Amino acid sequence: MEKVQIWKAALKEAANLSGWPLLDENCSESSFIHEIVEEISEQVINSTYLDGAKYPVGIKPWVQEIHKVLGVEGRDMGASGIGKTTIARAFYKSNLMGVIFWKMLEKIQWVLARGFVKLQKKLLREILKTTLKVANVARGITMIKEMLQYKSVLLVLDDVNDIDQLNNLAGKCSWFDMGSRIIITTRDKQLLTNHSINLIYEVQELDHHEALELFSRIVFKNGPLDGFAVLTECAICYADQGLPLALTVLGSSLSPKIREALQISYDGLDDIVKEIFLDIACFFKGESTNHVIQALEAYRGKPAKYGINVLIDKALINTSRGCIWMHDLLEEMGRDIVHQQSLDNPGKRSRLWFHEDVYHVLTELKMS
Repeated sequence: MEKVQIWKAALKEAANLSGWPLLDENCSESSFIHEIVEEISEQVINSTYLDGAKYPVGIKPWVQEIHKVLGVEGRDMGASGIGKTTIARAFYKSNLMGVIFWKMLEKIQWVLARGFVKLQKKLLREILKTTLKVANVARGITMIKEMLQYKSVLLVLDDVNDIDQLNNLAGKCSWFDMGSRIIITTRDKQLLTNHSINLIYEVQELDHHEALELFSRIVFKNGPLDGFAVLTECAICYADQGLPLALTVLGSSLSPKIREALQISYDGLDDIVKEIFLDIACFFKGESTNHVIQALEAYRGKPAKYGINVLIDKALINTSRGCIWMHDLLEEMGRDIVHQQSLDNPGKRSRLWFHEDVYHVLTELKMS
């Protein structure tokens, strides 16, 4: 009976959901369903293709702050590399489902190589969902004002660096409905002032904790490796103390060098210790230390405790709460070493841990 009541409540909730009414008697159900699928697909694509930064450290509180500033017309500026575009993307994505019409125009100064007319046409087409002929810039301005003045619009103009860009795309608030929100990202505060914009949010640098988290995720995938803590602190100070772009560029360049250093540590191991390292990387991370020792000794027929102690001494693994742990970067390196043994044929590798590779080898009988 409890399940029946749950189903009743779910069906009642579903019945009360608003949808698309089939009002045209001449429209077939199949074509009507096709229209619904197209509309939903477009909304899903629009709400997911702007995922923002790969490592969105510090983004959420900035977006929440902009929500407060906007009262859910908003303007945004800050230093180069501070994350204006990334924050604008995140804010845009978080507000899509609450606005009837939306558009984000990224890196306007780059797109404008094709001219204002094409940009105006793109803006109108993607908001109105129809292609219109725009004869010239002046005509485009008129069309934006006439066709969007009664529509609630979320419009993001990214990386604006010239007053004409604003005059030709969003000259005044009266161009749009009262419920609209216009976000402008720029490095030029004077440009906003000259356009009579006084609601300005200046993006702040990452604090030390956020900078450390971002840098660590770029370079080490999670926290810093043992022995790299001092280097990490120096890098954060060097990278202008909190500019995400600077941290990303520096972190990306250091990541291969750290990988090279880890590879040297691995290359210096005895053969049997190398094998134990690869076993742990592929199979035993997070497993009980006693279980790992027993499994390795049963498989290899040799004492495994010595090899594990060597790896601990060289900070390639650690033990905590009775289990063996390895940094994600070391795990990734170990698995890549095995993968490089045979790029195209999993059956020629010394170890298999990915289920699809195992299935492929067993079904295709390609074990060497």
